[in-house]
Formats: sequence, structure tokens, C-alpha cells
Amino acid sequence: MPWHPLQDSHAIEKVRVICAFQADIRPKFSERLADLVEPMRADYQFGPVNKIQGQGLTFQLGAAGPVGQVSEQQVVGWSFQRTMPDGAVVESISLERSTIIYETSEYSTWTEFHRRAVPLLTDIVSELSTYDDMSTLALEYHDRFVFQGTPEEADPREIFELSSDTVLEAALDGGNLWHVHRGWFENASKGKLLVNQNLDAQEGQFKGEPARSVAVLTKLEARRINSELTSDSWTDLLPEMHTRSKDVLKEILKPVSAEMIGMT
Repeated sequence: MPWHPLQDSHAIEKVRVICAFQADIRPKFSERLADLVEPMRADYQFGPVNKIQGQGLTFQLGAAGPVGQVSEQQVVGWSFQRTMPDGAVVESISLERSTIIYETSEYSTWTEFHRRAVPLLTDIVSELSTYDDMSTLALEYHDRFVFQGTPEEADPREIFELSSDTVLEAALDGGNLWHVHRGWFENASKGKLLVNQNLDAQEGQFKGEPARSVAVLTKLEARRINSELTSDSWTDLLPEMHTRSKDVLKEILKPVSAEMIGMT
């Protein structure tokens, strides 16, 4: 089989938890939230805080009041990162405008991921709940399968349940790149979940050689408008989102590829 998962025992490239709030967080409050991470920096081997720059609007004032808007670079958030000696970021927590993200590229098990992600996010979300309530919670799994052979011979039907009804034959035989996006709402134990899944055939390098790979993004999202999501209950939703994410991925895998990553 020329197709292989990215890792020896799984295909996970990175996993992210995304907590979004309705309103942008004020700079002074944002700094206060960064201070909550400081006591945990040593345990997570994070470096010092990094300021995130972005475009913001300021008003020019005249004698009669505001006369126009000016777009300028402003601090819109912060991040803490754990990096490798080559500078690659392997774990981080960030706040930008109204969104908090925990991300890791060193996923091993759900238990370990949960143990590291939830304590970092809990205090921040709790503090933010005095200012605004959470509007969306998302869990993203980024998987990748790599074809170890001539890229033009990379037939995705060897590992994915695909047909010419979904992807053109000219792409399925490996001759062209392709993309599939599917999504839907479904009922869950605490309301509705939005499921999104993207498959992207990509060209790149693998061990110094040209290679074809397929990146799979599986994203489950709970929204306050149609679920029981609150700043107090968000941790209760994560395990169900994790389990459903695995099921959604397994649905598109051939049995041989599911077996490669322990989904039997």
C-alpha cells in the first residue's frame, strides 16, 4: 500500500479547540487574560507572551467631532507558544480579537489532549464569561495521508470512499488535484452540531521528495443559538464532539486505511 498516515499510529497533523465570543475583547482585558496563563508557562514550556498585530480603525477628531476613520496596525491579541529547536511551533494558546484557540501538533491520545487543553482554557473562559458569553465552540482534527510514489499515480480511492459522483474521474486517477467540502447540522445530546469536513489533495515534499498527500479537516461546532453551549457547560460538549469527529472521519475511509490508524 503506497498510502500511509502522517504518523506511525495515526494521521493527525494537529488538533485545535476554538472558543469564540460575540464581541472583540478590549486590550486591557486581553492583557488580564494573558496574565492567567503566566503561572502555567513553565509546566507547558511556553515561551514569553507574543503580541499579535492586526488592522484596527481609529477616528480622527475635528472641531465638530469625528471626521474620518484611519486603518492602522494595532495589538489585537496575544499568544504563548512551545517551540522546537528549529523554531517550529508544536503547542500554543492564543487570543485574537474575540477568539481563543488551543492548538497542538503533538497529539497522542484524547486523554492527554484533554488534560492539557482544558486547564489552559477554563480560567480564561470563566473570566471572559463576566464580560460576554461564548457564542461558538469548535473542535478541529487535521489529518493527512501521504502517497509514497509518483504523485500522478496517487489514486485516492485506495484509501477513501470516493466515486466519480463526488470527484471527477480525471482527478480520481491521480492526474489532477481535487477538493471536496461537505457539511450539515445534526442532532446531538445537547442540541445541534454543525459538521464540516474538507478533503484537499495537495502537492508538497515528503522526506525531500515531491509527494502527493490528502489533508482532511474534520470540524464539529456547537453554537449557542441552537445548543446548550454556555461558558459553564462547554467542557461537557468536548467528549461527544471528539467521538463524533472520529466517526465522521471513519465514514470516508476504506477499511484498510481505517485499520492503519487504529479505527477498527
